[in-house]
Amino acid sequence: MPVPPGNRSLFEELVKYTQQRNFSRGRALHAQIIKTSKFSCVYLANSLVNFYAKCGHLNKAKLVFENIQNKDVVSWNCLINGYSQQGSQQGSIASSFVMELFQCMRAENILPNAHTYSGVFTAASNLQNAFAGQQVHAIAVKTSSFCDVFVGSSLVNVYCKAGLLEDARKVFDRMPEKNSVSWATMISGYATQRMAVEALGIFESIRKEDDSVNEFVLTSVLSGLVVPEFVDSGKQIHCLSVKNGLLEIVSVANALVTMYAKCGNLDDALRTFELSGDKNSITWSAMITGYAQSGDSHKALKLFSNMHFNEIKPSEFTLVGVLNACSDIAALEGGKQVHNYLLKSGYDSQIYILTALVDMYAKCGSTVDARKGFDHLQKADIVLWTSMIGGYVQNGENEEALCLYGKMQGQGIFPNELTMTGVIKACSNLAALEQGKQVHARTIKYGLSQEVSIGSSLSTMYAKCGSLKDGNFVFRRMPLRDIMSWNAMISGLAQNGYGKEALELFEEMLAEGTKPDYVTFVNILSACSHMGLVERGQAYFKMMSNDFSIVPRVEHYACMVDILSRAGKLNEAKEFIESANDDHGMCLWRILLSACRNYHNYELGAHAGEKLMELGSQESSAYVLLSGIYTAMGRLEDVERVRRLMKLRGVSKEPGCSWIELKSRVHVFVVGDQMHPQIGDTRATIWRLSKQMKDEVYQPSPDLASGTERPEQQSDSFTKTVNGNLKQFVPLSYALNMENPDINVPESPPLPPPPPPQQEEPDHKRLKMSTTSDDDEATTTTTTKKQRYKRRKIAIFFAYCGVGYQGMQKNPGAKTIEGELEEVLFQSGAVPEQDRGVPKRYDWARSARTDKGVSAVGQVVSGRFYIDPPGLVERLNSNLPAQIRVFGYRRVTGSFNAKKFCDRRRYVYLIPVFALDSSSHRDRESVLASLGSGSELVKCFECSERGRKVVGVMGKRTYQLGMSSYAENAILKSNGGVDNTNSESIEEEKLNTDESANVNQDCVGNGVLENVVEAEGIVQNENTDSNSNVGLFNDSKVVGEEEGVNNGEEKPPMGSEFCYGEKEKERFNRILKHYVGSHNFHNFTTRTKAEDPAARRYIISFDANTVFNVEGIEFVKCEVVGQSFMLHQIRKMIGLAVAVMRNCASESLIETALQKDVNITVPTAPEVGLYLDECLFTSYNQKWKDSHEELSMKGYEKEAENFKMKHIYSHIASTEHKEGVVALWLHSLNHRNYPDLSYGNKLDSSAAKNPELCAANNDDDTTADNNSSEVTEMAE
Repeated sequence: MPVPPGNRSLFEELVKYTQQRNFSRGRALHAQIIKTSKFSCVYLANSLVNFYAKCGHLNKAKLVFENIQNKDVVSWNCLINGYSQQGSQQGSIASSFVMELFQCMRAENILPNAHTYSGVFTAASNLQNAFAGQQVHAIAVKTSSFCDVFVGSSLVNVYCKAGLLEDARKVFDRMPEKNSVSWATMISGYATQRMAVEALGIFESIRKEDDSVNEFVLTSVLSGLVVPEFVDSGKQIHCLSVKNGLLEIVSVANALVTMYAKCGNLDDALRTFELSGDKNSITWSAMITGYAQSGDSHKALKLFSNMHFNEIKPSEFTLVGVLNACSDIAALEGGKQVHNYLLKSGYDSQIYILTALVDMYAKCGSTVDARKGFDHLQKADIVLWTSMIGGYVQNGENEEALCLYGKMQGQGIFPNELTMTGVIKACSNLAALEQGKQVHARTIKYGLSQEVSIGSSLSTMYAKCGSLKDGNFVFRRMPLRDIMSWNAMISGLAQNGYGKEALELFEEMLAEGTKPDYVTFVNILSACSHMGLVERGQAYFKMMSNDFSIVPRVEHYACMVDILSRAGKLNEAKEFIESANDDHGMCLWRILLSACRNYHNYELGAHAGEKLMELGSQESSAYVLLSGIYTAMGRLEDVERVRRLMKLRGVSKEPGCSWIELKSRVHVFVVGDQMHPQIGDTRATIWRLSKQMKDEVYQPSPDLASGTERPEQQSDSFTKTVNGNLKQFVPLSYALNMENPDINVPESPPLPPPPPPQQEEPDHKRLKMSTTSDDDEATTTTTTKKQRYKRRKIAIFFAYCGVGYQGMQKNPGAKTIEGELEEVLFQSGAVPEQDRGVPKRYDWARSARTDKGVSAVGQVVSGRFYIDPPGLVERLNSNLPAQIRVFGYRRVTGSFNAKKFCDRRRYVYLIPVFALDSSSHRDRESVLASLGSGSELVKCFECSERGRKVVGVMGKRTYQLGMSSYAENAILKSNGGVDNTNSESIEEEKLNTDESANVNQDCVGNGVLENVVEAEGIVQNENTDSNSNVGLFNDSKVVGEEEGVNNGEEKPPMGSEFCYGEKEKERFNRILKHYVGSHNFHNFTTRTKAEDPAARRYIISFDANTVFNVEGIEFVKCEVVGQSFMLHQIRKMIGLAVAVMRNCASESLIETALQKDVNITVPTAPEVGLYLDECLFTSYNQKWKDSHEELSMKGYEKEAENFKMKHIYSHIASTEHKEGVVALWLHSLNHRNYPDLSYGNKLDSSAAKNPELCAANNDDDTTADNNSSEVTEMAE
């Protein structure tokens, strides 16, 4: 039915806007249609639905569709196709809505046509819902719409995406008409399922029926050629694309590059890549991924760099390929750069990129960063879980892998074969047989096939755990075995003493046609070594290169040396080593050295040992063995030389370690360790066994390491042997003691009292014992067990007094708290030898940095440490000095970092109360200027400008002592013989020029001159004593003072009357409150500009409410809490606050100093009173409150308070007593040294009421020139 003539123009215009995707003009036309009341025309209404759908506004299209009164099939088709075409972008919701629309359409008896089925089948393919596709297929057959080519092609696509290729092929073969889309869809379905032969068959059929092959068909068939066997077919298709002129199409060129790269033909891939004229991100991604998958990661990274220089933005697939390249070569720094780049590019939210990132960090050994990325994702998929577990296993963190697997099970995530393979490998590395059996049961429960990956891992696990019967059972039940499966079983037999069975299994493998690799021959040669089969081992060594073209590696040479050495053919072994073509390093000479020790061939052993010394061996066993050989030869000078060389090269002997599993518990013993609860009983059992062996006349061979023995020493040789092999006796002795706890034990030498034994007695079970030591005889196939202690991420709480240290910071060559703690962690066994001095390896982080001399009570550091056996805190404190105390530790998450997770920090500054007294410890000029006035300032004789100390007169006013300023000079000069005449006498003469007559008359009238004379006499008498600098006024009294009167008048009250009362507290807290909030502290920060973000600081609280007495000095406790600080900022804040409190500056100066555009100099308080009180982890505690312990000082309050009183408070008080640090600083707190204290402001009203301050300021102006040098020296 044609469009009505009156609506034709609107219809044509709407079709034009739809083709142009012109949304604004289309909406305007929609408004015109509504205004002219022409919406009732179904043609216009359907066109509007199609317009909004094509423009991507599906909600508006749906709204228009619902307002159509008489819907026809075109109305439904417009909306259905609109939603189905958006399905890949909008997700499954749009496709599900299409299926609902189709049901509604059928409910209204609207008969669908071919376009309807095309849209519905597209939605079903997006959902990969084969069942829905089959239902619609049945309706299409009933409505006779199946013959349409679009319907058939869409249906083929549904079955292909659902993996039902047989049904897809049936539909494809029954299609009466096929187009290029039909052919390309069927080929693509086969290619997706890696069915290259079938895909090529379809491609041949299309060429026979229609020679016009387009780009869609070519890209589909090329995508299925992903193995080297089909590279020739790919080359033929390449030629066809050139012949048909399709190579210029970028999609064809990309498919060819991908095909060559996946087939391993990188030269042709690179040639095609270079000849491609129009390269896009897919072209570059294909080449980069090809290099990465072929193991040529360096070229992949170089190509990515070229791509970046060519200003081509990479896709997410490119970045995944680059990250995989970084993973393969462990390029951690390069991976971090790519990580930074993808963050800037906005790819950080895509799951497959994050999975590649986690895999990269894990394979590069940075499991901490990998775990951060893993924890960042709220919904991690199975690929990410598998990558994280595999990363832990690859880096030897097997316990963490098992813990993560347990968490995965707790969240109900179903593992795949790769996941279970990683978990089984973790059990294998730990020799955890029981856990391995449980994982094996899980694989059966999950229905995972026992084929190559899982079967090989299981057989390896059982073999390493010594359960060869179970390993063989798994091996025999594997439906298909590859070379890894054979190697796992052969290695297990060889390592467990079944050499004959290992060789038989090798012959069986050859009989089945499996080609051995180099690992196979390592296992076979190892079996020959243990069985003493020299000739057979030599035959296998020749077979390796002659029959299988395998080039011998150092492992094979080591096995051959071991075979000859065990058989006693030491000279042949030496000749074999010298004839070896491979760069064997030190491994072969080490094996020969051990054999020479066993066969007492000292000359050849010395030759082998000297070879090792020349090569710079770092194995302690080589030095020990060579030293023992020289001792046996009587060459004591060479013994000393070897020992010096060992010390010079920093070679240290790792302690032996043994463990035994008993009643599902692993008991670990380390040489020199006394921490096991039953160590006393175990040593007693060792003594019983050794006595029984000695009573049965057992004579061990002498130990070469201890040298030859004189006859009088031979009686003790047995004890040496037992002690030297204690690592082997301890687990067995412990097990025997636990199996027979009531057995009588002979009297043994006195032992340290052991801790109380455990109450639980183990059942009688099969014992599993393992031993490791670097002095054991070297064999190339025996796997050295790792120490079974677990590294745990912990946060350590500790305190320290900062005196004598350069702070808690990195300062190479200086004595720091951080360096002290790092060394003690190593000495206490928390850090292994290889990580000593490299804190990055164990994720070292501190919560706060402190400067020189600054103390701390709530300091926290984090890292991965060995916390077993129990007693880590005691071991740390026993190795630390008394001024450093560890309180304890808490287990934390793997991503925890003490610095990054610390929300805020609380610092405390102890300021003496006298520092807040505006009249105490004033500078000399202010005091002298105030003499004779109504309110004289306090002159402090206890800490003069030179820092000399005179005990007993602190805080007394001049008139209270009955002295004039001249008497003050006399005392100051006599105090230690300090001569201040050049400066002080000149000062006094200048100051008193106009007032000398009045002052002298006052002194005479009050009887002061007599007191001055007597005081000078006292000074002279005291100077004759050897201790003139101390106790000057302790043994003598000022005349007139002892009677309590002064010239017949009552004596004024003694000392200053200042105290830190409520009024003073309110004022000081008001001053400190100015700092609270977010401010620019550039005036309080050294070398930081106002524009620098580091100048911004946020202070949560700042108050001073507590006063306490320490060693006779009252202190005010100033507490400041904030996010982060530079410690000199706190000192400057305290310095300015004290200056304001002492009326040296106005209170408004603080607000002025916090302004961004003002630059002033503020005083800095001494560092001695500052300490870190606590680090707070509020956000961390809130997030992990359900699974981890709270990180706080709760539980340590009493210990912390005792430490503060004993070390920190006493140090601050004693320093003030001895050196007068704060008092000397107060002398320099004046406008001459800090002219900015009067910056831009008048003195406030409180300062105006103190005339002595004004007099001091005037005096400063008149005497500044004459005394500048002295004042500068005094301030310093």
